[in-house]
Amino acid sequence: MEEAVLDEDVESLEEQVELRTHSDVLHAHGYHILTHTQESITLKLLSQQLVHLKESGYIFSGEFLTAGAFCAHACVNDPEFTLIQIHHDFLNPIKEDGEILIKATLIIDGKIKKIVKIDASMNEITLFEGEWVLVKLTDEVSIPKDS
Repeated sequence: MEEAVLDEDVESLEEQVELRTHSDVLHAHGYHILTHTQESITLKLLSQQLVHLKESGYIFSGEFLTAGAFCAHACVNDPEFTLIQIHHDFLNPIKEDGEILIKATLIIDGKIKKIVKIDASMNEITLFEGEWVLVKLTDEVSIPKDS
């Protein structure tokens, strides 16, 4: 599998990646694609660009959920798939500035259901991890509701 990898310029890699979904999120949140294959994507984001809570100084956990959701969608890279479930663990809250790496890896690649493993780290410390579940919604397939 051929992998697009950042050599010199983040913008040149982002121009090479054919992101078919959520490209507006990529630019609005300042995410930078470092690697991209059909089965994975790695992003870089800078912690100083994220929302820090006034009371504690820690990065707001919602920032990680947003980045994880973007990574899951970009990894699947199909606009017909919708995020329906997240299983995650926040392991190490952070305050300091630095580069956060978020990697999404496709672990189940079904025609209707896909599961993406997400790992985020900074300085080799795992910040959060989890699995994001996406399904393809069609006229025949919809999200079941509990009775």
